Amino acid sequence: MEKIKIFITYKDKHRIIKTNIINPIQTGRAIADEVFQDMIGDDTGDNISEKNPRYNELSGQYWVWKNFDEIGNPDYIGFMHYRRHFIFDKSFNLKNKKPWFLGINVFKTDYFDRECERNLADKNILQSIEGDIDCIAIKPYDIQYFDSNDLYMKEHYIATIAGSKRIIWNIFYNTILKLYPEYSEILDKFSYGSIINVCNMFIMKKELFFNYCEFCFNILEEVDRQIIHKDFSTQELRYCGYLGEYLLTMYIMKLQQENHKLKFLDAVLIMNDNPQKEKRRRLRKLFHKIFGIEKTITHKKIKIFGITFKFNAPNTKILLHKLIEQDRLLNALYTKVSELQEELILKKH
Repeated sequence: MEKIKIFITYKDKHRIIKTNIINPIQTGRAIADEVFQDMIGDDTGDNISEKNPRYNELSGQYWVWKNFDEIGNPDYIGFMHYRRHFIFDKSFNLKNKKPWFLGINVFKTDYFDRECERNLADKNILQSIEGDIDCIAIKPYDIQYFDSNDLYMKEHYIATIAGSKRIIWNIFYNTILKLYPEYSEILDKFSYGSIINVCNMFIMKKELFFNYCEFCFNILEEVDRQIIHKDFSTQELRYCGYLGEYLLTMYIMKLQQENHKLKFLDAVLIMNDNPQKEKRRRLRKLFHKIFGIEKTITHKKIKIFGITFKFNAPNTKILLHKLIEQDRLLNALYTKVSELQEELILKKH
């Protein structure tokens, strides 16, 4: 039996992150224009893949819940987003990283760099659940940081969330009272409070995951059944995804009430997830370390591996800059370096 599996949801094509623990899953595959390779989809067995425009990443969560026997029966189940990850590595450097927005514990970074890669190493993830942790979520966010006039969640939802018609909130509220009356106190505490656990990200023990999914999808299915959404915009259609964050927060409040062992982590948001662009950025950085250019009125100096070459200014072209900027040459160089690395590895063996 595996200890933990974390699923990263993909709606669009981006860098694929796949390790012993992390598993990519394509959400909305049943209605997608392209089937992504090297990952599972949410469109087999019992699924709500066609409802992805309303459920967003939750269609992947539903698939794992209903098709659990296909994923290896792990003790813990987790979910992250292709651009938003928990910060598992205690040495992760947050210096100079700005929050996604004021007051939130989700910090922006330009690219999926080596630090982000190390952060998702198996050992870092496994140490996060040491001590028999029951559930991990992102550190709570106070919506009053978003807007000082947002005094409580109910009005925040109605005022700021796209497609947040008051009727949706009323149906949501009444559905919880009807299906789960034992949540009435937590529901009011959440509705008239200002705290939320964002991003539909969590790691839970298997038993809690099943319990949470039953709670979450029973409510969302009933809410969805009552909403007439044919005239909703693409953004407005995402109401089940938004409400899922609220249900996760309420479930966590319930776990706290029952004295479960919880842990709250920071998260990182990858702002640019284009692997080709990142590759070029790294090569440019490497070139700038290897090569240096110094210009004066009469001459130009080019430094290569610490050796300085002096040229008359009229005879020098900005060849080096062209080399750095032209994707074709950079990609050719990258390929050659990769080939040389493979040759060295083969020689060692």
